[in-house]
Amino acid sequence: MQCPRCGNPLSSGQTFCLCGCRVDHITGSGNGSSVKAARGIRVVPIVIIAVLVLAVLCACFWVILGRDRYLVTHENQWETVYHAEYSMTIPSGMRDGTVIQLSGDAQTLGCYTNNEVCIAVAVTRFNKEQQTIMQNVDFRALLIEQLSQRTINDTKLQPVERGRMIYIQYPRETTAIIPHTDRVKVTNACFLADTALYEVEIYCAENDYYDYESYIFAWLDSFSVH
Repeated sequence: MQCPRCGNPLSSGQTFCLCGCRVDHITGSGNGSSVKAARGIRVVPIVIIAVLVLAVLCACFWVILGRDRYLVTHENQWETVYHAEYSMTIPSGMRDGTVIQLSGDAQTLGCYTNNEVCIAVAVTRFNKEQQTIMQNVDFRALLIEQLSQRTINDTKLQPVERGRMIYIQYPRETTAIIPHTDRVKVTNACFLADTALYEVEIYCAENDYYDYESYIFAWLDSFSVH
């Protein structure tokens, strides 16, 4: 090995030549290894910071989902919403959601959503002719008959009477309602009034339905038309 400046011979591990030129990059002395090690050490904090940022993001994601699940499953976290035409108990802190059109003639009155469930309320108003017909027929029985003849998403509807409501259930695939799944379970409940038919539709993840079933029907049982 020779010094690149003066050409003097160099010994292994030598750091400087007699001419003053630094030669540890040629001789492979300990100082050169230290420089490489220092570079490696500088990379470690960057990796640690990246891991910490990722961990914080994941924690925030789960905290948000966990909060909404807590609000759904704890009755002391529910609240009553009051509308000009109805009132209903739902989980607190729900956001106003995108309007969901329940049927062709229905007018959406309210839509409430969080990361776990979505609740939509709509009304179909009867004209005078329909109101006259209703006075002469058992509209509740007629509604059950019509629903039992329908199929939605390859599921034959089975209407069930529960107190003031008649409800149906069916699966649906959509990414627009519950953010963490595209497979949802829909519970649609009909409430018959003198001059209108009110519908309350509740969506949740299909996998969560049996965990949320009792809460869903508690919210539906609380629905009241003014």
